[in-house]
Amino acid sequence: RKPNLFKLTLCRGEFEMVLGYDGETAWRIKPGQSPEHMPTKQARSFIHNSIFGNYLLYPHTNGKKIEYIGTVTVDKEHCHHIRVQLNNDYQVDYFFSVSSYLDVKVIHTDLQSGSTNSIFYRDYIRVSGIPISTYSQNYEGDKWQSTLRIEDVKHNLGLTPWIFRIPKLAE
Repeated sequence: RKPNLFKLTLCRGEFEMVLGYDGETAWRIKPGQSPEHMPTKQARSFIHNSIFGNYLLYPHTNGKKIEYIGTVTVDKEHCHHIRVQLNNDYQVDYFFSVSSYLDVKVIHTDLQSGSTNSIFYRDYIRVSGIPISTYSQNYEGDKWQSTLRIEDVKHNLGLTPWIFRIPKLAE
């Protein structure tokens, strides 16, 4: 993960699926298949709803408006509410703890379709000083979609942009 680049490898037994974004193109590798570009709708969702993405980074980027909404309580946690509006009809609401400054909840809203995706973050650990949530729950609207439990986190100082590019496509 880098602020605007990410790659996620999901493993279950011998099956492995890889999802990636290189800052311009979202791609995937399904188990036993060649790399491919994600379909447009899935790519938009993957890029904007990433559990590891954060639009508070690079606050002066063109096409981004950041607004402090106020303080609210989320899951018994007193939180700051920050809203980021993007020029591509996308809005992200961040709720982070007043005491720890860690994400508690993030709501992604696609203003074109009206769909919402909410992610709740729990159980943080620090890896080389970086807080990582090891438990998150993902909801589409009010309906639970998935739970992510991270068992192992490794810090990699050698990440370079080429790592996030789509592997060579099959001819």
